[in-house]
Amino acid sequence: MLIPTYVVNRHGHYFSFECEWLETKKLEELGCSCTTDEEVFISGITKQSNIDEDQVLPSTFLLRSKDGVFGYIDDRGNFIDLSDKMENEPSKEHVIAHFML
Repeated sequence: MLIPTYVVNRHGHYFSFECEWLETKKLEELGCSCTTDEEVFISGITKQSNIDEDQVLPSTFLLRSKDGVFGYIDDRGNFIDLSDKMENEPSKEHVIAHFML
């Protein structure tokens, strides 16, 4: 079983993933903070975003690969395809590091 990894990019967007195809070292080199400690993640988000602790995990984007397509699950449960973003970025890690809504 994979341990969830939590990521916050330089724009303040936060994600979690449970996969082997994303490299935390590369994400950190691109300016993201990564942790597997849920409490550290939640504490950092509440300080940064001024939201309550109980709102952090439900609003965390879940990075996934669905039928070979890279994307995320939003807070409403919809799969958002990020493959179009891959055209301008060299890796999935770059897409996450530069992601903005």
